[in-house]
Amino acid sequence: MANTLRAALLASIAVLLGVANAAPLQNGSFESQNLSNSYVGFLYSDPAVNQMYGYGPVGVSAPSWSFSGQSGLSYSHTEWGGVASDGNVFGFLRNNDGEISQSFSNVNGNYVFNFDMEQRTSWRSGGAQTVSVLFDGNVVWSGTPGDSWSTLAVGASNVAAGNHTLSFKGTNLSEAADTTAFVDNVRMAFSPVSTVPEPESCAMMLAGLGLLGAVARRRRLRR
Repeated sequence: MANTLRAALLASIAVLLGVANAAPLQNGSFESQNLSNSYVGFLYSDPAVNQMYGYGPVGVSAPSWSFSGQSGLSYSHTEWGGVASDGNVFGFLRNNDGEISQSFSNVNGNYVFNFDMEQRTSWRSGGAQTVSVLFDGNVVWSGTPGDSWSTLAVGASNVAAGNHTLSFKGTNLSEAADTTAFVDNVRMAFSPVSTVPEPESCAMMLAGLGLLGAVARRRRLRR
């Protein structure tokens, strides 16, 4: 009984002090996916497009990730002309309707997202591709990736606990006829927000500590 009470009280104190673990992004380099179904080493999000052009019988899929529009995944050294920055698979965002996103649940804290991006330089008709990075639907970064892989970072501070979504969206601001950017090696760093307990919480914590002390004294008197 005493051990159960002690564990419950300690767990409550940990919650009051904001002690929690963060869940990282999953499959950040897209190494787990269904590209083995492709005839050519890459797949778009739309199965109809893949079937029409002979790329494969299904739309692209990867654990933890969602794909829409002219987005997808490719192995290195395919017709896309890219080489993954990490592993052997990268994502692509073509023109202005390709989007790759991942949703996750986490605790209150500060986030930093790092990711690699580059332009598709083997083929382009018009200007370079532009990309926006969104967190929970809000743009946290937008720009034009360079012609070789570079690591970019964006942050979000004091984010509330709950469900969140990170998205990469091609925007094609130059209105090019055909332009694409690649994305790879997406990862997240997290730090919890230090919280000052409310007076009521402090009172509960002190009461709990006092109860633990009383239990310990009673056990000593019984010996």
